[in-house]
Order: sequence, then C-alpha cells, then structure tokens
Amino acid sequence: MTKRTNIELPIDPAVDAEPALAALSARLPDIGIAAAAADSTAAHLTQREAVPAGWDWFTADATQAVIGFPRNDNVWSRIRSLFVKAVAFVGAGPGHADYCTVMGMKALQDCDVCYYDALAAPRLLEHLGSAAQAIHVGKRGGVYSVERDALEVMMVDACRQGRRVVRLKGGDPGVFGRLAQELQALEKWGLPYRVVPGVSSMTMATTGTGMLLTSRGISRGFSVTTPRLATGDAGIPGADELRQSPILFFMAVGKTHTIAAELIADGHAAGEPATMVFGAGTANESIIHGTLATIGDLVENQGRGRPGLLVAGPLAGRTNLYRRDGALGGRHLLLLRPAGDALNRAVLATHDLGGVPVEWRAGEEAPRFDVVLLDDAEFANRFIATHGTDALAAAAVFSTFATDSIFPDLESTALHQPTTAAVQTIAAHLVQESIRSTS
Repeated sequence: MTKRTNIELPIDPAVDAEPALAALSARLPDIGIAAAAADSTAAHLTQREAVPAGWDWFTADATQAVIGFPRNDNVWSRIRSLFVKAVAFVGAGPGHADYCTVMGMKALQDCDVCYYDALAAPRLLEHLGSAAQAIHVGKRGGVYSVERDALEVMMVDACRQGRRVVRLKGGDPGVFGRLAQELQALEKWGLPYRVVPGVSSMTMATTGTGMLLTSRGISRGFSVTTPRLATGDAGIPGADELRQSPILFFMAVGKTHTIAAELIADGHAAGEPATMVFGAGTANESIIHGTLATIGDLVENQGRGRPGLLVAGPLAGRTNLYRRDGALGGRHLLLLRPAGDALNRAVLATHDLGGVPVEWRAGEEAPRFDVVLLDDAEFANRFIATHGTDALAAAAVFSTFATDSIFPDLESTALHQPTTAAVQTIAAHLVQESIRSTS
C-alpha cells in the first residue's frame, strides 16, 4: 500500500480555497493537501497581486486564486508541473504557410494562445481554434511591437495559468531566431517547453532556387553566418571567431577518428566538445557526448551500423541540450494503441506534461522508450508478439485494462482510465514518487 504524504497549504482568507484544493486532490490522490492558517512566508493560496516579488506561482483551477511559492521550493515546483503545459516554439517556415511542418500545424490547432512574429505567414493563423488568441509580437523596421522582456513575461505568465502556448517564429527558430534567449526565460522558472524545428529561409534560397549548397565535385560543405554583431555593428567573422562556430559532419560514423584527429591537428583543442546524434528526429534518436579526444572510441563502441551526424565545437556540449522540466521530465512514453483521436489526445497530453510521445506501427522496429502505456489489448498484443515482453522489461509499464490474463508474465500497473487521463495519472505517479522520496 502506498504511504500517503501530507502537505499543508496556508490559505489567504480573501480567496475561495475549495476549487484549488479539489483540483490538487484530484491530480495528486496520494498526497494529502490540507488547508492551513494564513502564512505569507511559505507556499500559500492567495491572489495574484499578493504573491511576493521574486516568488513563483501557478493556477490550479479556473478561479483567480494562485498558489505562490518560493523559487527554491522543490515540492511545489513539482506539483506545479502537473498544472502547466509545455510551451511550443514552432518554426513557421519561410513565406508560404505550407512550409510549416505537420507537427507545427498540430501545435497551432491545439493552442490557447499564439504569439507570432512578423515573418510568419498570416494564413497559418487560420489553423488556430476559434477560442485561441493570436497576438502579434514581431518586429518591423527595427521596431518591436512588444518589447522582448514584456513578451517573455507574457509567455511565462500564460504558461503558469495552465494555457497551451505556441510561440510562432519565422523560418527555423534555431537559426538566427533568438530562440536561446526566450528558452532561458522559461528555464529561469523551471517551466517546460518543446521546440518544433522549421524549414529555414536558407534552404528556400538555395535548394528552392537551384543554388545547391552541396554538389559532387564542386562543394562538399558550406558556412552560414551573419554580418550583424551583438554590438549592432557589422562585419564578417574572422578566423578565430569561425573556429568557435560549430562544425557538423554528415555521414561521419565510420570516419569519426579521422575527423577528430584532423580537427585537433588544425588547432582545435583535444578537449573541445564533440557529439554524435544518431537517428535525428526518429523514435530511436540517441546522442553520444564526448570530446575530440574521446568521441572516436565512443562512437566505435556504441554506434556501429547506425547513421549519425557529428557536431563539434563549444556549442556541442551536453549542457547545451534542451532542459526537460515538465512532470514527465523528458521521458519517452510509448503509446500502444491504433491511430485515431484517442492516440492524438494522448500525444498532446504527453507533450503538455514535458514528455516525448512515441508511436509504433506493425512492422517497425522497437523504438526507444522509458515508460509504456498499454492502451489497446489487441494492439499491445501485436507489439509483444513482434518484440516479446523482454522489450518492455526495462520500462515502467502501465495499462488501461487488466493485463493478467492476456500477458501473465508482464508486470504492469492497471489504471482503468481513458487514454488522456491515463497519461496524466502516469505523470502524477512520477511526481508523487519524487515528492515522497524527498519528504
């Protein structure tokens, strides 16, 4: 039997506590949250304007009451992760709306509020739901319609309110798109996000016109830079600055030792970060981190038979990977059910809670996953018939039906809930476990 953890929540007399306490109880069945006398020095339920400066806060229900807590309060930070949704940074592509990806379109269709740039195609806003807000935050003629600091506050507050936020940026947000600065605004408060890459204008200006960036016998690589400096001045980068820029090698798995040795001979430090990304964008994406001195052996030992891209340079270090702050903490959740609305809702719920949804179809290899939701007995049976129960041995397994008679050798937790509620329960299970482990 699970041991129940009890937490007191001081209540500001000016607010109605019942809706928030009911919402907390429903989301955290194994955590007892009891109302306590007002205490403004600890986490408490209050009005938004009464939250002390520098504190964090979130809403647990549809009223105006918020739960304010000190930024270093890890328990309430974990609880908040069940009520906020990951902000989606979406690459709008260049020019025509059709260059936005399918994943980007889905994010627009499901969002509550979209902050969009001037370079995003206006037709993309037609994909927003009827109740969604579209707020222009772009720049024209060097003038921002909304100052960047104000935009970051708007995004952070909308996320704290439990709204599903899309930040729509022209082209690919990771290429001269000020993505890092906006992500840092969320990371500062431990709020979750995901990034949907886009088609860059660089690709349209080259592949789209015939001026191909690579051509056998003519060009086997290219450089991308800007003349604009952080100071506002202009100038092309010098040799030292170019040496700090990341270098990416396609088709590098069998040549990693050679590439690393030649970069070192060319003046790069042996300790410079080097990372191999296998299966980028697939369900089996994996990453090996090292340095120019070590990456060759690491890839040789772990990467045989898989295609990969090698990234070398100061930005290739592990610390530059995206943070995973949601309730699911970046875990890969395998959703074993057929395509359809229920699966689509489960994918969205997994994204919201900071996880990576993983889908499988008959005939595909077993994907990478950390957690499994068996959500359709027949479909789950197909997966197990193909890959065996051993494929699930290293994962936490949950199901929306009793598995004892169907898969007697499989240990799983039966939830007996609809798909989306089951995903939320899995996230709550992980959060409650982390709270109990620190209580």
